[in-house]
Amino acid sequence: MQKEIEDKKDYLRRIDTKLLNESFVKNAPENLVRSEQNKKREALEQLQKLEELLKKTK
Repeated sequence: MQKEIEDKKDYLRRIDTKLLNESFVKNAPENLVRSEQNKKREALEQLQKLEELLKKTK
């Protein structure tokens, strides 16, 4: 489960890199930016669930 958590954190870092890139946000189609924001939100929710599950198993 720890590996899954680390993978999710890496995924979030990649999405954040895109969303923090002003050039990407400025030039990408609006629906693509929204899609990346949605992916980030979903990944954060999944990460929180995984971390809660990990705490319960310890």
